[in-house]
Amino acid sequence: MSYKWITNPKTDVEHWINKFFEHQVLGIYNETYGIDKSDIAEGIHSHYRSGYCYFFAHMLKAAFNRGQVCWAVPTSHVCFMDEDGIVYDCDGKYSGEAYDMIPEKYCGNILEGYKHLPGYNHFVTREEIIEVVSNYAKEMNYPDSYCNDIAEMLPDDEEIKKRIQESKTDFFSN
Repeated sequence: MSYKWITNPKTDVEHWINKFFEHQVLGIYNETYGIDKSDIAEGIHSHYRSGYCYFFAHMLKAAFNRGQVCWAVPTSHVCFMDEDGIVYDCDGKYSGEAYDMIPEKYCGNILEGYKHLPGYNHFVTREEIIEVVSNYAKEMNYPDSYCNDIAEMLPDDEEIKKRIQESKTDFFSN
């Protein structure tokens, strides 16, 4: 299948993101519910910014059949990294303050909370994060300073829990 508005699928991830919000999602709401798209644009973006970045990253991976989903370490954000190394989230090219992007396959269970499954209430600990970072660093043959730098950036467990709760939008809670 070919989309006429994608002129170069190798470089148009950012264009796809813009069209997704302008046409695909907002157009559906406008046509189906009669809601002015200007009224819901921020709500849709906010949804993906508030704990559903995991799903947006997977949507980009599926749409383009390439790249990888990555954790933006040490933040609580998940992004899509294209084959060329450019990182994207729901705002387009990623411009956050991540130290590195760790591919999902190295993350163990620390991304489970992003799935928003009913009954899941585990908060990732600082120790679990350091373990993932350490295992990834060993796999990539990074120096010890890699883990030390990231460990210094990490807040304590209470702050991690607070940040997760503040960014969490859970449709399954009462």
